[in-house]
Order: sequence, then C-alpha cells, then structure tokens
Amino acid sequence: MRKAFLVVVLSCLLVACQNIGDPKSSLFAKTKAFQSSALYKKANHHKDLYSYYLPRMVSVLDTQYTYDILSYKGITFAMSLNVSQIINKAYYPSFAHLDTQIYDDAYMIYSYGFIHDGQSYEVRLYQIDDSYLLNLNTDYVSFHATMRSNYLGDVLAIMLKMANNVVVDEKEVVKTMSNRPIIDYEKEQLDLFQIVVPQDGRLEDLIAEN
Repeated sequence: MRKAFLVVVLSCLLVACQNIGDPKSSLFAKTKAFQSSALYKKANHHKDLYSYYLPRMVSVLDTQYTYDILSYKGITFAMSLNVSQIINKAYYPSFAHLDTQIYDDAYMIYSYGFIHDGQSYEVRLYQIDDSYLLNLNTDYVSFHATMRSNYLGDVLAIMLKMANNVVVDEKEVVKTMSNRPIIDYEKEQLDLFQIVVPQDGRLEDLIAEN
C-alpha cells in the first residue's frame, strides 16, 4: 500500500515538473484538447456589446464598455473586445487578419494558430527570464495574462473556453464604435497590458517599438 502511494505521488510530481519545464507542450496539449471537445456554455455575463460565459472559478475585478479584468487563482488577466477586427470584417468581408501585434516578437517562444467552428484563434507565448506573457487572439476578443509557467496550461484552457462562448452584437459594435479613432484601440491594449503586468518584472520590455 505504502509503495503504491509513493508511486502515485512520484507520478504526480513528474507530471508537475513536466508542466513547469515544458510550457510549450502544455499549451499545445490544452489547445488540442479544446479542438476535440464540445465546450459550449450559455452566456452568464451580459454587456451592451457582448456577452460571455464566466467560469465559476473566475472572478470579475473590473468591467468596462469593451473589456473586462478577471482573476483566476491570483492571476489577473484581461479580455478585450477586438473592436477593430469586427469593424474591419463588417466593411471588408474578405478581411482575415488578427491585427493585435503589440508585443515584440523577439521575446515570443511559441505561436500556434487554428480555426475552430469558423473562428480564428492564435495563441502566443512570450518569455522574459522566468516570467511569461500569454496572449490569445480571436476574431472577437483578445486575452492577455502574465504568470509563472505552472499556470499557463490552466489559464489557456479558461481563455479558450471563454472565447468559444462569447456572443458579440456585431451590428451594435459597428454602429457605436466605427467613429472611434483607431489609436484609441491601440491605447486600450497598452493600458490593459499595464494592468496585467507585475510591477516587479521586466515584462515592460515586451512592448514592441513602432
């Protein structure tokens, strides 16, 4: 009995070490699991421009017109409506570019894009020292979070589930947001970055110089 218990404990430790030591494999595994499963949930958080499913383990720290600041196990992450993408699609139906490049690719260690149920997804992982920034972009929303490596897989799984269950009132977005200067969208993304980046890190270097 004691030997069997030790085997179980050691196996768990090995899995934990693998998740910490190989974040890219963890993200890829979570992505493939998402693609092969049905994760449809009814929206339980409603806003003027969009609604979304909020998992029970996630809490809302702040909510604004086009974004939400969320928390999971002490990790702060942002979900923002991809207004420019939605407007571009409305005016240019063939438009298919996830224009969310605000981070310096020199720090990107992983990127994976795919289509799921007709929606584009792009996962990006950036690293500076032992800190990571996880970025998920879709046709409708973008997520940003900074954390240590052991939470990357779990946070990505939550992001994917939420992104898959966002319901956007595209007509209302175009109607109310079309006259907003494009620079406002870019500034909002930078502001959200400042919220999710720890004060004691070097992750500020991730901002790409334009």
